[in-house]
Amino acid sequence: MKMPHTICYVSKSREDLSKKEIGSILDHASAINNECIVSGILLHSFGNFFQILEGGQEHITSLYNKILKDPRHGDIIEVYNHSTAKPVFLNYNSNFHVVTTNDHLNYIRKYLRNNKNFYSCEKILRLLKPFDFFD
Repeated sequence: MKMPHTICYVSKSREDLSKKEIGSILDHASAINNECIVSGILLHSFGNFFQILEGGQEHITSLYNKILKDPRHGDIIEVYNHSTAKPVFLNYNSNFHVVTTNDHLNYIRKYLRNNKNFYSCEKILRLLKPFDFFD
């Protein structure tokens, strides 16, 4: 069995993106990633996207290369891109999740705190600190 791959990045959304366009991006990401059996999370807050993609290396790398070319965001910072024996979100409801509320974000933070035996949980928790939503 091939080892799963994880890519995590943060990017700045284009300033002229409307809430409707951002919603469309989030909806599309959720649908396509769940269809392709990708686990992870995506959120948008304060003009930034934060995404973690977990799955087969070939698929995740191909998907990430498409993301890098998407003109709706820029200033992409790759946090990590590596194979992993234990994907963090593999057991998180077994789907890809778009995070749109503080309650959901807090649930993810709780999940990460309860799964600190995973290599990346502490790093992800630190990266999520600046993200909050206004309900």
